Amino acid sequence: MKRKALFSVIIPLYNKADYILKTLSSITYQSFEDYEVVIVDDGSTDDSVEKICLHFQDERIRIISQDNSGPAKARNTGVQNALSEWVVFMDADDYFLPNAFKTFHSLITTNPDIDYFITNYYFKSKDQCVLATQKRHHGVVRHPFYWEYLGFLSGRPGTELIRMSLMKQCLFNEQYRRYEDAECQYRIINKTETFQTDIPVMITDRDASEAASFRKNIEEDFLGHLEFQGKSFWEQMQLYKLALEAREGYGDEVGVRYKHVLGSFRYKITNKVMRFIYKKFLRHRPSVIPFCELVKNDVL
Repeated sequence: MKRKALFSVIIPLYNKADYILKTLSSITYQSFEDYEVVIVDDGSTDDSVEKICLHFQDERIRIISQDNSGPAKARNTGVQNALSEWVVFMDADDYFLPNAFKTFHSLITTNPDIDYFITNYYFKSKDQCVLATQKRHHGVVRHPFYWEYLGFLSGRPGTELIRMSLMKQCLFNEQYRRYEDAECQYRIINKTETFQTDIPVMITDRDASEAASFRKNIEEDFLGHLEFQGKSFWEQMQLYKLALEAREGYGDEVGVRYKHVLGSFRYKITNKVMRFIYKKFLRHRPSVIPFCELVKNDVL
């Protein structure tokens, strides 16, 4: 029987042959080694799987294949087959920094009562890397939806460490193929405390990203299913931001779907005032780092 690792890294894979080897290398080079990798091949039509099998002979790496069903289904399949107490989701075109797993291990051991951790990350565009959130914080976030609304919460695949028992209560909604991770995150935030640290653990490559594009059918996007009733005020404000984004991507259909929300004076004036406060008092100057500097300083 396979030995149970401390945490499972779950990677949904669909036609990422040009990136997956770098992603897996960033995992196998980790200084902390008590992990497993569950790759869920979501019906790839390129040679992604063949490349993995050719370059990695590591018993900690498992590949599960399924018909193309989208990232939510792939992640849920990974959860159902994972053997660890903790789970980290990772996209197949991003990569971890060398001490990422050591950071995860430290968070777990020093905060045994926490079920959900968020770390920081860099996003890379061309040859520049920018830290996702400049707000320095290490500890429980008392008002996570307020932080989310301001852009101070850096949760995304690769930065979140989730206790498996919690994750199994908050599986991804398989109807969504866009922003399914945000919808899942909001349910997690409403269930447990959120612990955030400003330590960066990974890099997301915006030049490689494709998932951000709007869907042809809004029903496949979480932005088409925003529910405001029964939510806290700052969760409503975060959803209002998403409704504005949806209007930009889907046009008149969203205007009808969220007519009362988009016409709400309370949301409009709060958003306007908070944008002013953010620009005047809360915005931090971004730390832009040339990618070559990360390499030179042995960060990668």
